[in-house]
Amino acid sequence: MQFEMLEDNVLLEELSKETAKSNGGILLPDNIRTRPIIARVLAVGEGVKMEDGSRYPMTLKVGDIIVVPVKSGDKLYLDGRELLVVPEKYILMKIKLEN
Repeated sequence: MQFEMLEDNVLLEELSKETAKSNGGILLPDNIRTRPIIARVLAVGEGVKMEDGSRYPMTLKVGDIIVVPVKSGDKLYLDGRELLVVPEKYILMKIKLEN
């Protein structure tokens, strides 16, 4: 499926989906998770359009590994995968991998 992100939205795929457990071994649902999500950027928009018609440049690019808070963005299902759409301003940091 082909898609294009708009404005400052970023499409993410979570890298590790760990099952959260309490100390007593009880499985916790996703809505109780408290740790930030580590994800890979799949697509980015062109940036927010400014009053003069130019676009504010995006700082992320496809393939970047980022950290985003758990309760930000919207879940989306495309091609059988659970993805996340988040405005760039909600992303906490970019992880730089050393070669």
